[in-house]
Amino acid sequence: MQLDDVMIGEIRIFPYNFAPRGWLLCDGTVQPASNYSALFSVVGSTYGGNGTTTFAVPDLRAMAPMGLDVHGTNGPPVVQGQTMGSAELTITPDQVPQHSHPLQRKGATALNQKTNVVGANTNLAQLAVKYNATSTELVPHLQSGTAPDTMLDPASITPAMGNAQPHDNRQPFLAIGFFIAYDGYYPSAA
Repeated sequence: MQLDDVMIGEIRIFPYNFAPRGWLLCDGTVQPASNYSALFSVVGSTYGGNGTTTFAVPDLRAMAPMGLDVHGTNGPPVVQGQTMGSAELTITPDQVPQHSHPLQRKGATALNQKTNVVGANTNLAQLAVKYNATSTELVPHLQSGTAPDTMLDPASITPAMGNAQPHDNRQPFLAIGFFIAYDGYYPSAA
């Protein structure tokens, strides 16, 4: 690769565990503007630094680059240097869409009754499990007129919320280095 093929501020992906000559690793480090004046004049303080004597290179460690959308055409606006998202996510009850888990009877006497939903006023203590001799499975059914003889275990009817444990929020990935050019030709507007 010759330097006349490289534009200052250009970001490329290389499979190296070192920065090639003329390139810096995109790791968010703050650099002295005097050491990389051409790169500083292109990126300014977009990615950090004080904007006069220091600047930061973009930090693409464990990050996926995303195209600009300054007008919010495809969702909220996304501007140069903005970061968003997280590697882990903890879902709160407020983020779960409203839904229900209706109790359904499976062990009905006729095929068309197998999808009947147990009503809101049904005494759940009348729900029993019996052995279905024709299909060798345990099936729930309602026993009418039976007085409740036991309380349901609260753990069986209280929704489990996951104890606020975060889960991984990343798509499958391959870690590879992003590098920004500090040497090459100076970019100009079209």
